[in-house]
Amino acid sequence: MAYTQPFYINGPSLSSSTAVFDDAALTICSPNGFYSDGIVTREQVDCVLLPEQICTACCSDPCSGWTITALLGTVTVRYESCAEQAVDEQTFTGPFDESLCVVYGTTPDIIFGKADLVHIQDCGCCSQECNTYRAFGISGSVTISYIDCLGVEQTDTFSTETFFCCKNNTTPTVISGTGFIGFGSCDCDS
Repeated sequence: MAYTQPFYINGPSLSSSTAVFDDAALTICSPNGFYSDGIVTREQVDCVLLPEQICTACCSDPCSGWTITALLGTVTVRYESCAEQAVDEQTFTGPFDESLCVVYGTTPDIIFGKADLVHIQDCGCCSQECNTYRAFGISGSVTISYIDCLGVEQTDTFSTETFFCCKNNTTPTVISGTGFIGFGSCDCDS
């Protein structure tokens, strides 16, 4: 499963860096694994970034869409909610045809009753042009790079929890400071 959290690199871009770190002082190497800026993906092994891979088919959306449908009865489903970034449990009474927006790479579970559970959209669950994201867990300030609804790259610094609009199928990233980015909801108010 992909996690969005702050990481630090020792170069101006992921392509030109040689390692990924957990701290701004670049003293604590990040764990072995894959790191991506949404376009370039590189694997880190023993604090060394391997050659880049262009990842045009990768999912850049942290969510995936599912539907749950039943004609009769009561059904309870447990899933990792993309909006809440936490495990959620919902109960539906038939007839119903509901959409679920779950964390990408996770699968909802029917814990009571019978229903059809269908994976409808692997990458994302929003059909709008833009989605709401949230900057949170900020210590001091955090600078985030994202593509706005007009397709223009923005770099904003936030010192408090803030919601912002990001173009669908793009991924906002922390470029400096300490903070987290989470999916807020489909669509944007502004």
